[in-house]
Amino acid sequence: MNDNLLSGGIPRKFGSLTNLNEMAMQYNMLSGSIPEDFGYLSSLSYMDLSDNELSGPLPESLANLTSLTSFAVSGNYLSEKFPKSYGQLTSLKYM
Repeated sequence: MNDNLLSGGIPRKFGSLTNLNEMAMQYNMLSGSIPEDFGYLSSLSYMDLSDNELSGPLPESLANLTSLTSFAVSGNYLSEKFPKSYGQLTSLKYM
């Protein structure tokens, strides 16, 4: 779903896609915050939300994504640094 000029907020229902392995939604115009419900995406290994218009803090719940190996959120308006709890993402190789 990358580079499709998608706009608006990310639907919280995406958090119920527990078998989702990859999420590539970069280069859109997504706004609002990253849903806390993304912490339920237990099979997710790749998440790229870069180059959108996302804002607010990074959700603490993303620390639950222990299968995550690649995480990209640059090019947004996120208000805080990475939470300390992200230190438990031991599979993470690319950020």
